[in-house]
Order: sequence, then C-alpha cells, then structure tokens
Amino acid sequence: MAVGHTSWKITYFWRYPQNVPIAYLLSRWLKLTMEMWMGVNRGVHLLSILLLDGMVLLGIDTAWRVSKKKHLVLGILAFGVLTPFAYTYYLQVFYTDLQVMFVLLYLLRTLVLWRRRNWWQKGLSGVLLVLLAMLGQLTKANMIVIIPAMLLTALILWGRHRFKQSQLLVPMLLITLGVALSFPLSSTLDKAAHFTRQTDYEFPLTQWVAMGLNEKSNGVYNTKDAVANVKLKTKRNKQIATAMSKLVLGYKADFATVAMANGNEWKIDLRSETSEDEIEKFREELSDAQNDILTEITSLFSQIMLNEIVPNGMSISESMMDRYWTHERQLAEVKEYLATQPASAERV
Repeated sequence: MAVGHTSWKITYFWRYPQNVPIAYLLSRWLKLTMEMWMGVNRGVHLLSILLLDGMVLLGIDTAWRVSKKKHLVLGILAFGVLTPFAYTYYLQVFYTDLQVMFVLLYLLRTLVLWRRRNWWQKGLSGVLLVLLAMLGQLTKANMIVIIPAMLLTALILWGRHRFKQSQLLVPMLLITLGVALSFPLSSTLDKAAHFTRQTDYEFPLTQWVAMGLNEKSNGVYNTKDAVANVKLKTKRNKQIATAMSKLVLGYKADFATVAMANGNEWKIDLRSETSEDEIEKFREELSDAQNDILTEITSLFSQIMLNEIVPNGMSISESMMDRYWTHERQLAEVKEYLATQPASAERV
C-alpha cells in the first residue's frame, strides 16, 4: 500500500479484518519514511524505537510525578533498559502490543493526574485521550475491555462516595468516545485501503470464545485451534462450527445445522430447564450418527458447566469448602460494615 498497490488477494486479512486499519496506518508511515530515503526495515525500526523509548520515558515521568521517589524511577528505568522486555524483544519484530501499551500508559497516566491539571492542560489532555483511545482500539480490538474496567472503577468509587471527588467522569467519557469513534473510522480506513470484507473467511465470535475456554492453552490464543478454524473453507462448515460452539457454550442454537439435516428445526438451549424434554422430542428422528453427535455435545456442555462449579484442580469437596470459607469471609465483612452504620441504616 505504501507504493500504491491495494490488492487484497491473500486470505490473511479476510480472516483477520481487524488488522486492516493498522496495516493501512503503517503503510502511511512507510510512505513518509520512503520520502526520507529510508528502506522498509529502517522505517519500521524507527517507528518501533520511537514508541519504545517514548513508553519508557512516559513511564519514568509518570512514576516521578505520582510518587516523587527516585528509587522507583530508577527501577522503571532499569526494567525498561536493562531487561530483555524492551530492547531485545520489541525492536526485533513490529508488534501491535507496543502501541497498545503506550496508549494504555498514557490513558492511565492522564486518569491519575487529571485533578492536578489546569483548564488548558485538561483541554489538551482531553483531545489526546480521544485520539489515543481511538488509535488503540483500531490497533487492538480487545482494548475495548477498558470500558468495563472504567465502569467497575466508577462503581467502586461511587460506593465509597469518592467518585465526584475523583473528577474522573470527564476523562472516562472522553476515552469511551474515542473507543466508539474507532468503529466508523475503521470502516473509513477499509475504504481508503480498497479493502472489502469477506465474511465467509472471518472467524465467528463464538469460535474465539471457545478458544478462550480451551483448558490446554489456558485461555490464550491457540495456534492449533486457529489452524482448525482456517480449514473450515466453506460458509456451510463455518455455520456448523458456529452452531456447535453455541451449543457447547450453552446458547440457543439449531442442532439441525450441526447434524446437516436440511429443512428441520431442532432448536436447543442446553441451559434451559426444559432442554431434556426438547431433546427427547426429536431424538427418534435422528440417525445413530446424529445421536452420537448430540451426546458428545451435551457431554462437552456438562463438562464446561462442571468447570464453572468446580474450578480446575479442585475436588468437589474442596470446591464446596472454598465456597463455604468465601461465604464466611464475606458475611464477616458485611457484619463489620453494618456495625459501623447508624442504627437507622442498620434497620434498613
């Protein structure tokens, strides 16, 4: 794209369309560095070192402004300069993780220091909050978790009657605005890059959720799962995989899609209290192979439900004891809290 080629004949971006915006933005940077007589490698390395050094300096400055402790500043400097974290990892390959860490560091810094700034500093910081939140969300789609994180923070501060004092409402709204604006901007960048989404190649959301529930990979990105998804070449196969993922996760889905029984409607919601009755209604219509598939699906669903009740590595008795002690601790906290309240509040 940096030299004017906008052909999208490879399937990578069809499968991961969320990477198109960052590819387009990177192409604009490379176009700029090419005009400065730099090659591709030098242009990418220059961007990496600017982001990396910027993040280290921003971290050092933030630590000093917040704590005024020299040993903390030296510790962050040593971590950024002397450990393999930075100069032997992020400078070898261009990763989007670096941009997101830079963005998150600036967002957290601004939230912490917001009350200390005057009106014009807040105005400048507010503009940067919107722009960087938008850029971060474009770079990494999973940065959207900052929205529920801010909501939980606001609820905790509100419960302690400190939210108004924190003055975090405005910066939180600005960050939310930046994240929201990233979605129409993403479509705009797709058009600018002459990219057309191919939904037949995209991974359904439920497959990403199922990947996160894979115990063997501890919930992180799993290459084997991704390769298996890539092999689903047709839309029909994707529909089958999506329906199966929904069933296993306990969402309502059409088992007829999984069983490839065209023209039938066998809707199942395994979390429903009437699921067993619903299944028995059409079991007689299924072939032996289809019955085996249904049995495997219900077995997988039961295992996932059991894992929710009994955490991995615990026996049932250990799980119940853990629940008991958790309940006892929480009850003690509630009683301690009520003891500090006026009599009228306790009656309520």
